[in-house]
Amino acid sequence: MMLWMEVVLPQIAEIPKDQLLAKIHREFVDATGFEDEKLFVRFSEFGQNDLGESGTLSGAKPAHVVAYCPRLRFEVKRSLASGLTNAFAEYEIKPLIHIFEFPYENIAMDGRLLTDADDELASRPFYYVIPH
Repeated sequence: MMLWMEVVLPQIAEIPKDQLLAKIHREFVDATGFEDEKLFVRFSEFGQNDLGESGTLSGAKPAHVVAYCPRLRFEVKRSLASGLTNAFAEYEIKPLIHIFEFPYENIAMDGRLLTDADDELASRPFYYVIPH
């Protein structure tokens, strides 16, 4: 399985993308345990005049991070949010993180749904029963 992340951040010349990618990858693996999976990160940048603002952001440079992945437990999402925020902290960037979760039956690789390709993935529950 391949995991995907979109990162939109301000154009800042001093951010070495390979170092930021390494930090994002390490934090993602540490939080999720998906160490054997390939994480693809697509970087997009915006210029100073490309972003309209409403309200205040207290001087922090904004970034938008979207992670596409299978269902994660709440504690994993908390760890992922904290870790990704830490990956950007050195550059004084404050990320807004969206985690888009999909059941394995909604993810396809090589023309096959993951649930058709792997019996173990097919048996994993997606929806959790939340106690009242």
